[in-house]
Amino acid sequence: MPELKAIFGKAVTTHIYSQKLLEKYNYKPSGIMLGLFPQDVKFKGIAENIHIKTSAVLYTKIIKEDKLREIYIPQKFKNKIKEILNLLEIKYKIGRKRKIKDEKRDEKIEFIKNEIFNVVYLFCKTYTKNTQNIIIKTVAQLLSQKVDVIYLYLDLENPHMPYIAKKCEEIGFFFSGILPYGIDGHHALIYQYLNVSIDVSSIELFNEKSKKLLNYVLRYKNV
Repeated sequence: MPELKAIFGKAVTTHIYSQKLLEKYNYKPSGIMLGLFPQDVKFKGIAENIHIKTSAVLYTKIIKEDKLREIYIPQKFKNKIKEILNLLEIKYKIGRKRKIKDEKRDEKIEFIKNEIFNVVYLFCKTYTKNTQNIIIKTVAQLLSQKVDVIYLYLDLENPHMPYIAKKCEEIGFFFSGILPYGIDGHHALIYQYLNVSIDVSSIELFNEKSKKLLNYVLRYKNV
């Protein structure tokens, strides 16, 4: 049985109560997931229903110190990724990314659809010259089903990942955060693709680091 090394929580941003609770137990913000929660949600302690898609702060708590891992970072997000990993006290060294070879391999692009939230978690597990085309076809298929948001998980420990990350940015994905051990035990970079409007003014954040992270995410959302 795999050893549990981290636990995670997703706190709503329509109020700060759940964020405060997670931080009380030493969870730290590692991502902003725009549009995660569905419309017309009733939150405990809030009288009215929420009639817009609401977002979440992704919180992480490392519970088992791990070995140093080599990671490969898109240059565009290098400083922010390092900042999050340092906040989580994760050991890492930055490796040199490699060009993708034209090799024939079985593509492993998997996804999980949350029907209640109407969002999709898309996991990219292989990185070849054809990966971009597979992702584009998968995204088109999901958008035809009118999903609200697609969260794409990319393997930070794969030296070819930065190339695919750049290609994904070209079709509309942008930075969301980091999920340690989030893809087959490897650290994951999360991108997001919005297919719905988000009222950013409704987002309430408790932690200054969360506020900085939201501003960072929005900077690239509007590029």
